[in-house]
Parts: sequence; structure tokens; C-alpha cells
Amino acid sequence: MLTLVTTGAPESARVPEEPPSPRSGAPALGAGRARALTVVAWLVTPTLALALGVALEAADREPAEGLGGASARYLPAEGDRTTALDADGRSIVTEHARSTGIEALLTAPTLVASSLLGALGEEDAMRAQWWRAERVEEDGARSTSLHRLSPDGVALAAVWGGELGFVFEPHLPLLPAGVRPGSAWSASGTALPGEALAYAAEFSAWSPAEPPLDAAGDPIPLTGGCLGVDARLRISQPGGGFERQIDESTVWCPGRGAVWSSATVDGVAVGFTEQRQARLVAARAPSAAAPSWRDVVEQDARLGVGGQLERIVQDPFFGAAATDGQYSVRPAVTADGRLVVANDRGDDLEVWSLAATTAELDLSAHPGGTIVAVGSAGGLVLAATSLRRIVAYDPLGRRLWSTPTDELVLAAPVAVDDGSGDVVALTRAGSVVRIAAADGGEVWRTSLGGDGRGELAVAGGQVLASDERGRVSALRLADGALQWRSEPGLVDALAADAEAGVVAVATDDGAVVLLGLERGEERGGTRMPGIATGIVVAGDAVVALTDERLLVLDADDLAVRWSGEGGAALLGEGEAVAVVGAADVVLRSSADGAERGRRELPAEALAESRAAVAVGAAVVALDTDGGLHRWELE
Repeated sequence: MLTLVTTGAPESARVPEEPPSPRSGAPALGAGRARALTVVAWLVTPTLALALGVALEAADREPAEGLGGASARYLPAEGDRTTALDADGRSIVTEHARSTGIEALLTAPTLVASSLLGALGEEDAMRAQWWRAERVEEDGARSTSLHRLSPDGVALAAVWGGELGFVFEPHLPLLPAGVRPGSAWSASGTALPGEALAYAAEFSAWSPAEPPLDAAGDPIPLTGGCLGVDARLRISQPGGGFERQIDESTVWCPGRGAVWSSATVDGVAVGFTEQRQARLVAARAPSAAAPSWRDVVEQDARLGVGGQLERIVQDPFFGAAATDGQYSVRPAVTADGRLVVANDRGDDLEVWSLAATTAELDLSAHPGGTIVAVGSAGGLVLAATSLRRIVAYDPLGRRLWSTPTDELVLAAPVAVDDGSGDVVALTRAGSVVRIAAADGGEVWRTSLGGDGRGELAVAGGQVLASDERGRVSALRLADGALQWRSEPGLVDALAADAEAGVVAVATDDGAVVLLGLERGEERGGTRMPGIATGIVVAGDAVVALTDERLLVLDADDLAVRWSGEGGAALLGEGEAVAVVGAADVVLRSSADGAERGRRELPAEALAESRAAVAVGAAVVALDTDGGLHRWELE
């Protein structure tokens, strides 16, 4: 039930109270109790559940047109990152997603999605507009709130990911479409399916007369016509047993969401303030890196037993559920051995932890736009998007920075090898750019003089890049200066190795060409049938793969050592390589081609194409139709 009453503008505008903070005498709480109460506030109350702390990367950006009436103008735009500080000075990072249709429901736990779909009906769900806010605290705690935008305004539909979860029916009306100072409204209904919890809420809107203060004591700008909202929300279990009361005052500003909140949960003070133009410090990189492929294969490892992994999404409140989906870009691997992919819609970045028989979703993020490439460098997880941006996340999944590029980046950004943690990227316009890991700033930029093509490689203090004019250029890592240039043809695959001192390329016309790393001189070449699917430098050998043939060549002159059947994907270094084909995966010695293990893929694992990566001491293959396979090296 929803009731809306508009009484007109108030006689006098309100002055927000200072938000609770350690400096203003907020009650001292034990860590456990403080976290539990804060979680209730963040997940349930209108402002905390919605904006979860806000500071736009582009201040006062106009929100996208859509439903929600005048209240929609207060919401952050699609793909925005916002940040806040809670009453204890801890940072909260939130990413915002807008979508239409059932796609938003697919991100929710099964019980949440089925409840929302059942209440809306399929026809209304297909037309529904949604706003999703994904919040990450500085210790990695995560929660998500899903809101519906309709002609009635903005309403909270569900919350998941934290210690508590809710599904509101009818949706909790946070901001009615025609809300203005003096408006008052109320609502009641259920807060979990099956009437396990009930809610009752009362709201009133007011006009803030003076700016509230942020955590540093500075005024928060009230731009564009900000709005204050008082709320009282009660959530209780019918018949007793569970009851919470949240009283909150919040200030909303157009395009920025909730910028300030002072609240109590059962009488205990909580709150947050906007943190504008925040520069986040990355969480520490994993202390223990996953074992490298080279370390394992040098111990005469063989391909062990494995198979297809079941993908699981765990929710602390709603439980675990199996999931599926396709892979839209080539995967990457983090330093601690987690798998980085884009979801099948290409709008969310996902990081998965892999076990013997299962893959569990560790975190997801929403960089904005469509993801066209993913990568990993040191402790960073990277996404290149259709909005011509490279977005970086720390190991906890907090967005650290987003840097613009002059065109699309179609291949994964690559880590440099000088210990700085920086990355290099190649744009479709032919720009090679080095990006600082700390803040996303541009260190240097060099134009290749032609459109960029294929992947980058970094070796021996040089960046190797190819272009659509059939050239490979070597740029000095320190400053981007051109060192040499060769013209082997249009490159489909490229690899470089400092120890061997070579650059190996496979071209679109079937040529395999060996270049010297220091000067770029051509050392040899050969041809092979089929379409290139991979090339690696493994010890003193160059291994090239097409869909028809596998060739292992001497790294000195490209003399053929041995050959075998082709495949869809190639990975490896050092003493062994793995070839993933249509029906099996084979581990071979790079020296003589001796087979170290062959494992068949399931008969139902048919795919248009496959990608493969080394994840720790394992071969992982991903099918375009969604299959995820893993074989441990033993």
C-alpha cells in the first residue's frame, strides 16, 4: 500500500545536522555490533540502500532520460562510480548500472529474481527500467540494491549480497515521481517472499537551507536543487522475533544521489558523507602469488584429471545457486590465480575462484558500456570498454580509476616488466599508451602511424605492437621512443621473450616470422596452413598453432622440430605447451613434442571457438557457449 500527500513547501527550510562521526561524539561501538547495525542501515534505509555514498567522477552529470519522473534526476548515471565515508571514516565505493528488461534480474540470487519476476509478470518485467547500485567497503564486504524506475517514481525492489537480504512487495517508494519539499508519503508491505518479514515506512521531503558538512568538515555543495528526505522504516517478523527501526535524514542532489545521511538503527547512530573527487589507494595485492606455469612444467609435470566446472554464485543470506552464461571476451588471470571474464551480456566484469570441480564468483563490477577486453597487471584487474575507457579495479573489486583512450582498446592491456605496476595498451587508432598504475595517468603516448592491430607484448624493456600497415614496432618502455620497425605482414598473433631474445609473429596469410628483439632483424620464416590461433616462445622453441597444424620451431632459425594436429587455443612457456582442440586438450613437451597427457572434452562440449589460459598450475579452457573446463598439472 502506498499513500502520497503533498502539503506544499514548508514554512522554513531545514538545516541538516552534522553527520555522526568520531569527532562529533558518535557512540563508540564494538566492531562487530557497529558492522551489523551499519549493514542494516546500508541495506534497508532509502538513501543508504540507494546511493551507498556518492561522489561523481564527472560532477553534476545529467542522468539518462527514462521513467521515474522528476525524482529520477537525483540518481547517478549509468556507469558512474561514487564514493563516500561512513561515520568511522571507512571508504565505500559504489558503481551504478541502468538497464531495461529482465537483464537486471539475472544478476540477482535465484529467489530474488523469481520473486520479482513473479510479482511483475513477464510482460511488465521485459519493459521495466532498473537502477542497480553495487557497493564495496574497504575491507571487501559487498552488497547490491536493485531499484525500479516507473511512472510512480524510484522504488527499492530488493537488496542482496550482505548479511541481510530483502525483497520488497510492493517496492519501497524512495522518491515519488512528483516529490518536492513538503511532500509526505507512506507505504507498507512484505520485505521477504512468503510474508516472512513485513515493512512499514513513512517519508517527508524538505528543502535544505545550508550545505551539510562532509567528513573533513567542509560544506557539501548543494547544486541543481537538492532535496532532503526524512524517513522512518520498520521491518518486523509477523508474530515477533525480529524487529528493526531506522530513522534517517538524507540529502539528495541531482545526478549525485544521496550526498549526506544521518541515521539511527534502533537508536544507534550511523551515517555517511559524500567524498568528492576521491583518489583511492588500492588494497594490497595478494601476498602469495599462484604458482607459475614455468615453475610447474620444469618439474616434469603431466596433465592430470579434470573436467567441466559447475559455476556457483554464493549469497550470504539467500544461499548458493548454480549459474551459466557465455563468455564474450578473451579471459585473463590475476596474480593470485583467479579467472577474469566479462559476462555474456558484456556489461559486467567477473572474477572467479576456481576449485577442482567448481568455479565460484568472487566479485563482479560494472565499468559502464560494453566490455571489449579484460586484463590483469600486478594487483589490478582491468576492463577496456566501448566507451573508450580503461577501468581499473583493486583485488577487492573497488574501482580505482577510469582513463579515456582515443579509440577502442580491442586487446587486453599488458603489465610492464620494470616493477612499476604500470600497464600499456594499444588503441584501434594506433596509439600505444603507458598508464600509471596508481592513478590511471598517462605516462607517455606514441602513435604507430597506422591503425592498431592485435595484441601487445612486453619484453626486454620494449613494447612490441603491430598495425594495419603490416608493421611491428618496438618502443622503449621508459619513454615510448621508437627503437626499430619491421614489416612482416598483418599480424594475427605475436609473442616475445627476453631470454631467447626473439619476437615471433604469425600473419594472416599463413607466415610465421622470427625477429630479433634487440634490432628487429628477420632471422627466419616459414609457412603453415590454416588460421592462426596462437603463438608462444617456450624456452628455445617457437610454438605456432593454426586450426589445421601445430608447428614447433627452433628459436634460432625457425627450423622445424616437430609438428602435430591443429587446435583452437594454445598456451604455455618453458618446457611444455598445451593445445586445446575441438575434442581434447593435450600437454606436450616443447623440446620434442612428446605427449605429457591427453584429456577428452565432454561430448556435449561443442563450441564455435575456445580460449585457454594458465590459471596457476592448471589449464583452463572456456567455450563460447559457456563451458568452463579445468585440468590440474600434476
